[in-house]
Amino acid sequence: MCRTEYRNNSRHAIWGIDAANAQTAVTENLIEGVDALRFTNELNQALNNLNDEEKETFILRFQQEFSISEIAVMMDCPEGTVKSRIYYTTRKLATELHAFKTLLKQ
Repeated sequence: MCRTEYRNNSRHAIWGIDAANAQTAVTENLIEGVDALRFTNELNQALNNLNDEEKETFILRFQQEFSISEIAVMMDCPEGTVKSRIYYTTRKLATELHAFKTLLKQ
């Protein structure tokens, strides 16, 4: 089966079918790159609208990837408070960035 698949793929490459697929992949990657850049810009703008504690908590958790306990120590508050801030901050951001929800489902 592997040899047959390899043989079929090599024939398609000769006929230029793989080149067409490659062009489609490049176009899709370009579109995804533009969407990612747009999302990053919108996320940064939404983060600037948050208060300092919410923004700091979000950045520490999701951009710098600290654990809940590490964030609690850094911010000198209980872990439950950190979890609560993360929960409510992500809900706020989700409502502000709802336009990107359809893009994530695809």
